[in-house]
Order: sequence, then structure tokens, then C-alpha cells
Amino acid sequence: MYFSTIGMGFPKLLLVLVILPYLYCESLDDDEFNNVNTSIQLISRFSQDLIHGSILFSQHSLIDDIILISVSLKNFGNSLQWSWQIKEFPVDYTILNDRCSDKNLGNKLLNFDDTFGELTLENHTRLQFSISKSILELTGPLGIWYRSLLLKDNAGNTICSTIMAKDDSELRVAEAKFQTRFFGNIYIVWVGISSSLMDAIIFTNLEDRKSLKTELTTNNWKIFSTDVLESILDKSKLNCDALQILYDPESNGLGDLGARLGPVQIGKKSLIRDTNLATFDIEYENRALYMVLFDSERADNILDCAQINLKKSITLKGFVNETNIKLELTLWQKSKFEITNVYSKVDSIQNDITLRLHEMPLIPKTFKTPLILNNNCLGVGNIFNPTGKLFPAEVERQTQDKYAIGDLSGKYNYDDSSWDTYLPLFGSNSVIHRSLVLYINKEILTCTTLLPFTDPHSQTKVAYLTAEAIFRYPLVGRIIFRQPIDIGATETVIIIESLVHADGTTLKDSDDHRWSINVQPPGKDFYNWMDRCKSAGPIYDPHKVVKNNMTYLCSKSLKYCSVGDLSSRLNSLSIAGNKLNAIGVSRHMFVDEYMSLFGINSIIGKSLVIYGDHGPQARGDRLACSK
Repeated sequence: MYFSTIGMGFPKLLLVLVILPYLYCESLDDDEFNNVNTSIQLISRFSQDLIHGSILFSQHSLIDDIILISVSLKNFGNSLQWSWQIKEFPVDYTILNDRCSDKNLGNKLLNFDDTFGELTLENHTRLQFSISKSILELTGPLGIWYRSLLLKDNAGNTICSTIMAKDDSELRVAEAKFQTRFFGNIYIVWVGISSSLMDAIIFTNLEDRKSLKTELTTNNWKIFSTDVLESILDKSKLNCDALQILYDPESNGLGDLGARLGPVQIGKKSLIRDTNLATFDIEYENRALYMVLFDSERADNILDCAQINLKKSITLKGFVNETNIKLELTLWQKSKFEITNVYSKVDSIQNDITLRLHEMPLIPKTFKTPLILNNNCLGVGNIFNPTGKLFPAEVERQTQDKYAIGDLSGKYNYDDSSWDTYLPLFGSNSVIHRSLVLYINKEILTCTTLLPFTDPHSQTKVAYLTAEAIFRYPLVGRIIFRQPIDIGATETVIIIESLVHADGTTLKDSDDHRWSINVQPPGKDFYNWMDRCKSAGPIYDPHKVVKNNMTYLCSKSLKYCSVGDLSSRLNSLSIAGNKLNAIGVSRHMFVDEYMSLFGINSIIGKSLVIYGDHGPQARGDRLACSK
């Protein structure tokens, strides 16, 4: 093996080692160095634009002055020279397109080209560099943990990854979700890298909901708590003005964020490192905690508040228990800012096994289907492919961004343990409640639904609250809403089981039906020929978006969407002309982040309205409604 030193851009640089790349390495996932003796390890994983592998940052001890950077990347393309740099913000893995843009990742903080030069990536490349801790810190006030690492070639192609702690670290995320005066999120993220080292950040992404353009303002912010004696019902009805108690358990001003960290920025993302919050443990708090934002001009005037909830990791599991095949698939994602870990156990004598994720869950056994449609995997839809990738992929063993999200076997072959940069468990493109379909010799053998469990090592399912709207006239069908019984859960799964025209006026399938949650439960006018479903009232808008006259912009930005405007935020519905076509035409599934089955803004007890914009004028635009 040949060693050489390369140009040193900083005077404090102690040593740079370059290990020439191996010519070939067969295993796609043998992609990282094992530094078992180091106390701190941060890692970025890539599988994008024909670059696959990892870059590891390690430090042997807290007092060691040397940071090692170990590069282990495979290049399946022709671009050899890649610039590399640290960016402000972590990667949001719920974003499937253009996730590496400056808008998403922020400004450049450190350019490694100035120190080490560009990376030259050929086949399977292994490089190792070392740099002084005075130049690059892993944690603490100037640390790179939960920043992002971006690589860019000469053609402008970019790949990116969050700089994460290694898999055995403990991560906790809390979220304050704003939807009233302000729109967006404030995340508090803690990590325990070792028994003696913890770190914490606050990541803010807020916009003013009353403004038609992005305006930059700064506002004071604090963490308040409710009284320990308040009931859960009291907390669910809390008004921001009722908050009076500053969160300060150690009498050191912990909750006075404005005094400690400066004002929060509205209209611009920011990431603030705050080691004082490393001991902040919301999971064991008896009080409800709120993030409170104040008027920039009147210091005592509260503009908005949002409860701070623990945002737990998501674990999904699918099981197959057939005569000749036993399978367990586990997917685990710690947060939306980290990649998904994939574990599989397969016991089979079959050779040509293929695993894919399809769009929808299995049809319930209680659902009556025509006999000619009897099929165990009926209604699961096509392979889950929201990015519209060519399926099957033209070339095998590419990077994960080139495959359909649901093409698991294409992405990892049959590895027992892997990771995926394009398999979100959070957000609107989550694979939660979708189907795991097992193929043998390109034919479907069986399928199962991916359901959430409490953690990767548990066999305990997450409890769900389920609500439904049943239509009986002039449509027949059912729409199901499911949300975890967890105060920090935000995603609600919506399953359109089937919708069929049933009043005899049409036998044709129809498309582009708007639908919405409306304020009042429907009255008897659901049966009326004139002014049908007027009793349902206006579209549900608890955050007063309509009052600001901005709903026409909903398709451009979610901050202008009311909670009840489902067709603008999700998609329109289709209705089958007969029951035989119902599953293929009308069955669909959505994952929504903005409606809730819990709390003061719960949709339970309201109405679900389906519209028909091309019907008789006397009837109005409301086709059907149900509670």
C-alpha cells in the first residue's frame, strides 16, 4: 500500500494521509472503516448520483487533538472529481427531489477542497485524512454533528447526507409544530454519543402565515410550562395567553431562549447549537412544555405557541409465514433527518425471491369483494414509486436514487442488514401501512402490511386510533383515518377503501372529485336533490387561513392550506361506476401531516364532503357527505 501527503491548506493541519483506492471490491455495503477504539464517531452515508458509500469522522478521545476522516465510496459513473464541503443544515430525507439544494441545506460552512483538494473517486475508493481539532470539531458549540456533508462534481451534480452519530448512539427529537400565526417547526435534537458526551441543537424553520411573501423578522422566544396539576383536558384546550410559567428547572434560565441564544429568525432556517439543552429530558416531564413566540415590537405580547412533543423514532415491520418461506423485515428511522436502517431475516429454500413495497395495504378480510376478484393481494396497487423512476431499473446495482422507492431487492439484493437514503418512514411519502409483497419467479406469492412497532427489538405494535366515514347515498363506500395514540405523532394515514356511484344516475367511472373536512356533522340534507350537504358548513379551518384570504395559494405552499382542504393538499378522488371496478378505480392511500384525530383540532365528529363539480346546478357542488 502506498502513502503520500498532499497539500496543506491550513497551517494547523497536522497530518494528511491518502490511501490509494482499491481496484475493486465486490460487496456494495462493505463501505466503511471500523474504528472500534474511537470514542466519537460521526458518519455520512451516500447512495446518490452513482456514488455509494460513507465518510466517517472519528476522534479517539475527548482530549485527542486529531480528527480522522475516512472515505469509503464506490463510483459507478464517469465523474471522477468531487468537491466536498460542510453545509449548515441536516438533510431532510422526506424530500425526494432536489434535497441537496442551497435552499434546503443552507450556506457552506467549511470547504474541504481548501485543505485536502477535491476527492478523486474511482471504482471503490478508500482515502484517509487527518486534521487538527482546532480546525474541525465533531461536537460542541462549533461541532459538525447534525450538519450535512455535500459532494459536487464538475457537471453540477450534488449528493448529500446528514452527519449523524453512529447507529449505537441514543437520539431523541422533540418538535414544536406551529400552524396558527406562524407555520413550520422548531426541532430540539439531543444525542448521547457515549456515557460522558451529549450534544444538542435547535433547528428552526418558520414562516409568517399572514404574509404573501417571505419576510425576515426576529422574535423573542421562550419555553413555558403548564402547572403540574393541570389535567390533560386542560392542556388540550390551552390558550397561549394562559401560559405564565417559564420553564427553568435548575434556576439557570434554561427556558429563556431569547436571553441565552438571541432571537429566533422567522422566514429563514437556522441551526443553533445549545449544549445547555443536552440534559433537557422532555420524556420524563410531568408538565406540558410549550415553545412561545413573542411580538418583535411588544415584548410581552404572545403571537403564537406550540406544544413541544417528543417525536419518537419509527419502526415498521412486515412478517411472512408461509410453508416454505419465513420472512421478517424491519425498517427503522430515528428521525426525518437520518437515513432508514433495513434489517431482514429470510428462511427459505426458494432461490428467486424478490421483495417490493406496494402503494396500499391489504384489503381487510371483512371487505366483501366479487368472487371473480378473490385474491390475497388484491388492492395493494402498483410498486410504491412516488418519484416516477423507471421500473424495473435498466441497470442493476446502481445507487438508491435510481430505483423506485419500493424496489427493495433492486436496491440491496438480499443483504441481512443495510440502510436506505430513499425510504422515508416520516412525511407524506412514508411507507407506513403500505404492503410488503413477496415475489417468486416474478409472480406474487403473498403480501403483508407494514405496521409500526414500538422499537426494532420489540414485538409490540403501536396502538392506533381509527376513525371512519361511511357513505350510503348517493355513493357507497368507506374512508378510514388512522393515527398513532402518541401525543408526538403527526402523520395520519388515510385509506380510501372504495367509492361507488350507487344512485343509478351513472354507471361510468368519474375522476377529479374534490373532497374536504367540513366544520359541522351532516344533517338529513345528505339525501336532498337541492342544496345537498349544506348542513356540513364551510371547510374546516381552525387556523384561520381563509380569513387571511390565502387558500388559493394552497397548491404552491402548505402554509396557505386549511386543515380541511384535502384535495388541494393531497389529491382528488376517483369514484367507480360499479362495484367490480371499485378497487382498481377508487382505492387509494395518503399520509397527511396536518390533520389530527386528537386534541382541540380533532376532525372526529365533523363531516367529510365529496364534491361533484359537473353535476346539476340545483344540487350544488356537493355530491355526498358523511360524519
